Amino acid sequence: MKNKNQIKTDSVANDNSVSKTFSNLETLLDSKADLKEFLKLFVSSISNSSSELLLFLERDTSPRILYASEYTYHFGCSPEDLEGLQFLELVHPDSKDELSTFFKYCNTNKMKERLTTSFKIQIYKNVYSYINANLTLMPGKLILLIASDITSQQAVFKRLEHAEQEYKNLFRYARDAIFILHQEHFIDCNPAALTMFKCEYDEIIGKKPWQFSPEKQPDGVSSRERGLGLISRVMEGEQLLYSWQHSRSDGSIFEAEVSLNRFFMLDTWLLLAIVRDVTERVEADRALKISEALNRDIVKNAPLGILYLDSEGVILFENKTMMKLMGVPANSESPVVGLRILEIKNIRDTGFSQLIERMLAGDTVSGVEVKYSSLFGKEVLLQVYGAPRHDHEDNVIGAVLMCVDITEYRALEEQLQHAQKMEAVGTLAGGIAHDFNNLLTGILGNVELAHRRINQDEHLKHPLMMVQKGAVRAAELTAQLLAFGRRRMERPIPTNLNDVIKEAVDFLGRTLPPQISIKLNIEDPLWYVHADHGQIYQVLINLMVNASDSMPEGGKLTIGSANKVVDINPREANRRGFFTTQADEKSKTNGEFVVLQITDEGIGIDPENINRVFDPFFTTKRPGEGTGLGLAMVYGIVKGHRGWIELESDAGKGTKFSLYFPRSLEKITNLTQEESTGEPKQGSETILVVDDEESILEVASEILEDFGYKCLVANDGVEGVELYKKHQFEIDLVLLDLAMPKMSGREAMEELMKINPEVKIVIASGYDRGGPVQELLGLGAMGFIQKPFSIEEFLTRIRTVLDAGYEERE
Repeated sequence: MKNKNQIKTDSVANDNSVSKTFSNLETLLDSKADLKEFLKLFVSSISNSSSELLLFLERDTSPRILYASEYTYHFGCSPEDLEGLQFLELVHPDSKDELSTFFKYCNTNKMKERLTTSFKIQIYKNVYSYINANLTLMPGKLILLIASDITSQQAVFKRLEHAEQEYKNLFRYARDAIFILHQEHFIDCNPAALTMFKCEYDEIIGKKPWQFSPEKQPDGVSSRERGLGLISRVMEGEQLLYSWQHSRSDGSIFEAEVSLNRFFMLDTWLLLAIVRDVTERVEADRALKISEALNRDIVKNAPLGILYLDSEGVILFENKTMMKLMGVPANSESPVVGLRILEIKNIRDTGFSQLIERMLAGDTVSGVEVKYSSLFGKEVLLQVYGAPRHDHEDNVIGAVLMCVDITEYRALEEQLQHAQKMEAVGTLAGGIAHDFNNLLTGILGNVELAHRRINQDEHLKHPLMMVQKGAVRAAELTAQLLAFGRRRMERPIPTNLNDVIKEAVDFLGRTLPPQISIKLNIEDPLWYVHADHGQIYQVLINLMVNASDSMPEGGKLTIGSANKVVDINPREANRRGFFTTQADEKSKTNGEFVVLQITDEGIGIDPENINRVFDPFFTTKRPGEGTGLGLAMVYGIVKGHRGWIELESDAGKGTKFSLYFPRSLEKITNLTQEESTGEPKQGSETILVVDDEESILEVASEILEDFGYKCLVANDGVEGVELYKKHQFEIDLVLLDLAMPKMSGREAMEELMKINPEVKIVIASGYDRGGPVQELLGLGAMGFIQKPFSIEEFLTRIRTVLDAGYEERE
């Protein structure tokens, strides 16, 4: 009998084949060696070259483990730990059925001699391992189990199965369309592709990408040509992400973003295309770009000057208006972008410094006015607005600065204030003149009555004449006040201003000092203007006298006229440095005007006085040499003619007044002046005088009674209406004041005409015949008399209305 070493050497030396060892087992058993020793020797003979688990089991329906190889240490136990254990107790319940069947029939012809299977086995401490086992029936009623641990492989398989399922789900449930292509044909796609392209699966498979695209892409290249080029590049190894226009089955076009890559499968290269519909994003991007472009254009062309600064005060951007404010020539590059704003001298030396520091510190600036000198020295007044710029964490990263040039606005504001002041003073002057006229009416009337009654008493006649001269002079002053307040334009008719110029020059030329020469520079023919000849004459006389006074050493006085089509309004004229009155809206519009110009070579007007020359009672003359109403009257008359004045003057070099009057297209009519009739006619009619001034009632009564009339008087409109109701069949004419308490002249006239529509009414007022007076003449009043009036004028107007029944209502 061979010993153990001989068995090992002779039987299995240098041989890893288990089956060869099995062929010698019958011989070994015949030697009647100890079974355990034999199994041990057998297992050790093959375990040196094997990493497999070897178990010998009883051939039984519930076999015990007879012996185990040392590989059991791999499972955390020794071979002795397994010997004698019931094998099926180590098998996981899920795998027992197949093994139990094998053991049940292993001694019968119903089962093959070998079983290959995989199952879980618990060898150590409730830890199951996956093994791949071969169970072979051996001689001697033994079962040999040779197993490999496939736990890790099984885990990999599980992960692969899980990953495969995940990829299937990803492919199936992805929101983007996924296509698999072989060369240029679709061979598969996911459900999202069907939804995106609005078609069925069979309508896609076998087709080419450009069959679901417009004929040409936005760049003008055909979809087929571009698609073949992209596929070719990917097949060479590139990974592409590009934009593409696709078309759906209904013909609608949508924007797509395509990711195209290759992968190897089924022994060939395939293409994976992931298509995302980005129409909304493209439209949003397009809208954003349009919005950004719009915002850039708004900022770039805004009428506000705009600067962007960083946190250090460096200028990042300035728009066109800001460049203009800084004095940068048009179409030039900004010279300050990239500079620290506080290092720019023009800005550093102004109030900008503190404002910028405040904004960069987080404060907001609103409406602060700052004087600024541009790069070329032009001074402007800026209104500054600004705010800090913040990042997403609310840190200050700079500032935005906005400036408005309010230089012109302030000048216009001052001009408006001046015009409002002139308007207020004019209203006040007109009101004062009206009241003065009422007082002067009584004074002049009583002086004339006294003068008529004293006959040859020279001692009284001379003082009365002096009183009369003073009253007439006062009446002239009030006429000037009314003219300034635009209350008076006596006889506006189509007038050739050249005639007025010649008349004024003829009159004043004889009285001016000989060292002053007059030059006429008139245009002929000259357009007509709708004007009051007498008032324009006064304007010229005043301006010529002022010009003469400004040239004490002599000089040239030029009087000119011209037709002019105006293409700038008074506001724009002021922008050029002229003083311009605030004319009525109708005369501000562009159109045809006649311009009168009075130019002297005198001492000029000091800059501090140029805006005051038209103020009433303002004068630079010594006391007693002027009232200060001359230019105020000029202002009022020109404004009353719907014109305006431009004034240019340099101290020491002279002054030029330019007076603008709108052209008149009315036909010229020959109007004759009222001729004096000598001694006023007597009368016997009854006259009702209605006035709230007691002195006017008294003087009117005495004048009327001295010339044979009967007179009734009323202190206000209410009393006048009541008297007329009582005596309407006796009263032949009503002399009605315009401005009265309780009931105005207009209201009284309306009541009188209700009583008698044929009532003869003459309006008496300290105002002119324009405005309310002209309105009453249009409503039925038959005459008008301006206060103060002479006895002759008063009685003539009364007699005319009584005799003729009406007066021409101009």
